[in-house]
Amino acid sequence: MITEEEFYRRKIFLKEKKGDLQNEYQNQVGDINRWYKSERYNYIQERKSFLVNKLKQAQELEVDSFNITGAFLYQFFNWEENQERKCFYCELEESSLEELHHQPGHINKRYPNRGSSYITWFS
Repeated sequence: MITEEEFYRRKIFLKEKKGDLQNEYQNQVGDINRWYKSERYNYIQERKSFLVNKLKQAQELEVDSFNITGAFLYQFFNWEENQERKCFYCELEESSLEELHHQPGHINKRYPNRGSSYITWFS
């Protein structure tokens, strides 16, 4: 039996084919199809792409040397998902920052990209 999270790990991060997973877990073909079409699947795919881009930027800046494997990405994704959502500098919660940025008269040309860099994690 395969769990939903294990499906995401193997399909998204380890790049196993959906058909291979369906063959291995023939009694869960319906579950696999549902998970493959879910919002959670799309969310994890988007986060993975974002993390890959940020990690490549870190490598280009020679901040740290590491191998971006599927297993590494999965571990990094889980770590990132469990981090507090607050500003590194002022420690305001992400929801408070969203409210602040949407107040009338608030002008910040760098929003929404400001503070979204993961490069500082490696310093």
